[in-house]
Amino acid sequence: MDSRRDGAYGEFITDYPKTFLTHFPHNDPWSRADTQRLDEFMERVSNEELTPVQILQRRLRCMQVAQWICYRGIPSGGNNPLKFYLDSLREYLDKHKLFDYYHGFLCIHILARIFQICILSNLKVLSPETFSHLEPDKDDASDSLVNLTSEKITKYLHPDSYKKALAHHKSATGHATIFPNGGEFTLEEAESMLDWIWKERKAFMVLCAKVKMRGWSALFFGLWGLLRESVRAYENCKRIRHLLMRYALCTSSKERMAVADMIMAMEQEFRIVGAECQFEVPPLDREDGQNILDTFKDYLVPTESVIFPFELVYNTSLHTQPEEVSSLLITIMDHTWKTLEYDRPDGKEKYCDAFYYGARALTSLNDAITHFSYGCIKNKHASIDAYFGVINRIDFLELIGRLCLIMVVQSKDGFIITKYYAEAFYYNINSLMSAFSKAADNNEYVEAPGLQETWDKLLQFINLQYETIEDGSVPIGTVASPIRTVHNVYPLNHKYDGRGIHFLALLLP
Repeated sequence: MDSRRDGAYGEFITDYPKTFLTHFPHNDPWSRADTQRLDEFMERVSNEELTPVQILQRRLRCMQVAQWICYRGIPSGGNNPLKFYLDSLREYLDKHKLFDYYHGFLCIHILARIFQICILSNLKVLSPETFSHLEPDKDDASDSLVNLTSEKITKYLHPDSYKKALAHHKSATGHATIFPNGGEFTLEEAESMLDWIWKERKAFMVLCAKVKMRGWSALFFGLWGLLRESVRAYENCKRIRHLLMRYALCTSSKERMAVADMIMAMEQEFRIVGAECQFEVPPLDREDGQNILDTFKDYLVPTESVIFPFELVYNTSLHTQPEEVSSLLITIMDHTWKTLEYDRPDGKEKYCDAFYYGARALTSLNDAITHFSYGCIKNKHASIDAYFGVINRIDFLELIGRLCLIMVVQSKDGFIITKYYAEAFYYNINSLMSAFSKAADNNEYVEAPGLQETWDKLLQFINLQYETIEDGSVPIGTVASPIRTVHNVYPLNHKYDGRGIHFLALLLP
C-alpha cells in the first residue's frame, strides 16, 4: 500500500498508526499542566479553524482527561453524540473503506470510548473519586477507563446482568436500544457497525498489531448486548467472536481477561465453538494470514496465555503455511509448559490458564481432523501429518496427562475446571484418538516404546475423571487420595522430560 493522504480525512493506514501513538501513547504522560494548556487552546481556537481530523483528536483527548470525564460528560455531538459520530462515519464511508484513513479509525475509537463512559455511567462508577489513584500530576485516564470497564464487563456478562450495564431498553413495539445517556444506540446501528468492521477485518488486524488499541472490548460488548437478541443472533455472535479473537492477540492483560470471558460466555450461550466456526472464516488472503501468525508469535511469553485465539491461529496456519503446522503445535505445547512452570502467586488461575490453553489446542486439532469437510482435504492431511510429527514426543503425552490431572484439582468452590470444559476435553481426546487410529493406516510413523500402553492408561484416566465430573464428587480412594500422592511426587508445574510418564499408573485402581 502506498503512502497517501486525504485533505479532509487525514493520513492513510500505512502512516496514521504512528501519528495516533504520537498523540496518544500507551502509558500516556499527559499531565494537569497539559490539560490547562488544552483548555486555554480551546478558548482561543474554534473548531472552524481546525481540520476534521484535528477536531476528532481534540475530542478524543477530552474524553480521557481525568478532571473532565466525571464533570463534562461526553464532549461534542450535542444530545446525541453516538448519532453524531455514526453520521460522520457514514459520510466518510461513502468515499473510503472504514480503516483506510485516519478519520475512520478515530471515529470508531471515539465510539469505543463513548461506550466505555456510558457503561461506567450506567453502573454509577464515575465520581470525583474514580481517578483518585492517579499520580498527583497525571491527568490521563485512558488506562483507568479500560481497566474499570473490563472489570465491569466480566462482572455483568450474565444474561440477567448485561442489560443493566448497557441500560438496555425494549419498547412496546420490540425496538431495542442501549446507552440512552449517549443519545441511544439502536439494533440497526449495531448491525451496521459490525458489518463495517467485519468487511475490514484484515485492516482491523493490521491496526491491532500496529496500534494495540485499548478499550474496544466495550465496543464489542455493546454490539453483543444488542445483537444477541436479533433474528441473526447466531451469525452476528460468530462474527463478534472472531473479531474478539483477533483483538485478543494484542490487547492488554487486564482487558484480555474480559475478552476471554466474553468469548466463553458466547460459546456457552450459542454453542458457537468447534469446526463450524473454525473453518467458516479462513484468513481473507495470505497476507492476512501472515499478519495473524506474526502477531501471535509476538505475544508468546509465559505470563500471557490467550487461549481463544489458538483456533484462529491454527486455522490460519492450515490455510497459509501448512508446512509450519507441526512447529506451531510444538510451540503451543512448549508455551503451555512455560505457563505451568512460571512462578505465579495465583496458582489456581495459572493452572486454569494452562488447562484452557492446552485443551483449546487439542480441541482445534480435533476439529481440523474429524470435521475436515468444513475445510478441505489438503487441510485434513496437513493436520494429520502435523500431529504425527508431535504425537511421539514424550513431553506431549505428559502434557495431556497433566491437563487431565488439572481437571481434578479442587478449590473451596469445587473443581477449578468447569464441567462444560471438562466434558469437552474428554470428548475431544477420545474423538482425536479415534480419528488417528483410522488415519494411522495411511501414515508412516515410528511408534515410541510403550506408546500404546501409555495411551490405554491415559484414556482410562480420562474416562475415570469424566465419570467423576458427571457424579459431581471425587470418591475417596478412587481419585482424591492418589491425586495427593501425585501432587507430592509429580508437581503440576514441573516438567520431567519423559522420566515421569508412568505417573498415570498411580491414578488407576
